[in-house]
Amino acid sequence: MPECDYCGASFGDEDAYLTHLGDEHSDDLGRIDRRRVEQHQNEDSSIDLEPGPVVLVGIILVAGIFVTYLTVFSDQGQQAGPTHIHGTITMIIDGERVPTAQQQGSAVFHFHGDSLQWHVETADVSLEQAMNAVGVEISEERVVYDGTTYREADQNTTLTYEANGQRIVPGEYVLKDGDEIRISINTDTGS
Repeated sequence: MPECDYCGASFGDEDAYLTHLGDEHSDDLGRIDRRRVEQHQNEDSSIDLEPGPVVLVGIILVAGIFVTYLTVFSDQGQQAGPTHIHGTITMIIDGERVPTAQQQGSAVFHFHGDSLQWHVETADVSLEQAMNAVGVEISEERVVYDGTTYREADQNTTLTYEANGQRIVPGEYVLKDGDEIRISINTDTGS
């Protein structure tokens, strides 16, 4: 039971004691008591939020983000719902097929396991966006795979991107259901 050093009054708990010090002895307090009273008053003035409204606001925010995501990424309003399309991607470096996915990907584009089959969960995903999502950085001018950068501008290096046997530009080509994508990198150091 705290007792007041200034007037001798007793209190049932520390909160009541600190409130008493601030109300009755604010001009007489020493440095330490003044700091304790200030901390107590700051704690009392903080907003106590009930968990129910906080959880409700969180749910509303998550739902709003989800709706925005679907609106922005779902074929610019041409489709009623999200897209789900599949295809295959084969990546060849100097004649050797390599694993395409260095990571699983994102909610928009991903592979399942070590399959060649890709999945797109929203519309208008370019080959460049898709590959970047799985950790293979590609553009018309370069490919970064497994820490190695291959540049079209490098002597004796050729980058080829094809969809269904036709040459494409990875930043412009939008993936379509059933696409067979082939990314080929040939260097003078290859076989």
